[in-house]
Amino acid sequence: MIGLTITFSLSMISLLANTSGIKAQSRQSSNNISQTRKVSFNPPPVTDNGAPGGRRKGAGSHSLCEVANQEKEITPLIALMPKISIETETKSKTYVWGKTAFDHPTFWFYVAYPANTYVEFILQDEAENEIYQTTFILDKIPGIVSLTLPKDKITLETGKSYHWYFNIMCNREDTTDDFVEGWVERVELNPVINNQLESVQPLERVSIYAENGLWYDTLTNLDRLRQTESENKAIAAIWTDLLQQVGLEEISQEPVVKRYNLEN
Repeated sequence: MIGLTITFSLSMISLLANTSGIKAQSRQSSNNISQTRKVSFNPPPVTDNGAPGGRRKGAGSHSLCEVANQEKEITPLIALMPKISIETETKSKTYVWGKTAFDHPTFWFYVAYPANTYVEFILQDEAENEIYQTTFILDKIPGIVSLTLPKDKITLETGKSYHWYFNIMCNREDTTDDFVEGWVERVELNPVINNQLESVQPLERVSIYAENGLWYDTLTNLDRLRQTESENKAIAAIWTDLLQQVGLEEISQEPVVKRYNLEN
């Protein structure tokens, strides 16, 4: 009986050791896969339709805004967006523009203003008609924040572009002090890409979005992956590299401090 107990105990120890080893190998394998994979964003071609855009604003000579304490000096308002330049016969044009396959996409910004600063987010259609507007207060700064459109208020239509504004109101009055603006285009994915997205792992899904020029979806899905694997340094490195690919080096390692789900 004693011999049987010892044998059973040794078997359990061996089983637990093997299980721990398998889990460790799984974690190591996940990190290795992340380290060897590079998510490469493929900017889609932009139609020269005169659409304006401004990715960085704030702290200028005419701004009434104060800047929050930062570990390093960074422009206090930056849209996490690609900036695409087009050369015409008369001048250069800069587009802050991206595609999404989502009907309720998420928008991303770096913000470094004092807490309790008011923000106004406006969405317009191609004819500059306002179709959505909301105002809220920033409660965590400085850092990266995201805004997700409310599902019960508005739905982006496939094949249409929308002009958005992210306005800072530092004087607590109904005036805009600093702002950034850009465009989002809702597109429909072809069945082949949709089938790929349904059958792959999360990181591969991010790569597919990036390869097909879907900036909003790439960033949002990568953020979800960072939340589920918060200790995975390789995933964090992919986020940093992605921002650097579109010229956002100065905020590529700044933390995400708040994710706002817009409700009104």
